[in-house]
Amino acid sequence: SVGVAGDFNGWDPGNGPLTQAGSTDLFYRSYIFEPNARLDYKFVVGSNWILDPLNPNTVLGGFGPNSELAMPDYVQPWEIVYDPDIPHGQVETFQ
Repeated sequence: SVGVAGDFNGWDPGNGPLTQAGSTDLFYRSYIFEPNARLDYKFVVGSNWILDPLNPNTVLGGFGPNSELAMPDYVQPWEIVYDPDIPHGQVETFQ
């Protein structure tokens, strides 16, 4: 079985089964998202959770990396956009 789990279905692969395209090794499913949505997801093949091998965009989640889908109108929040003009420091540990 092949499914997709992500922000949009409560990370439940049972809510996102994919349909096999004939006798090929391709699977698909159609979703409608808001034009400004940004979503994390993973494919679930059997019991293995994997990144989308055709999507180079990944983000770190609470359990490691996830594939990222950013819709056309998504805008990165200003506080996470890298600004080279801001002085950068380092974090130190004190004991």
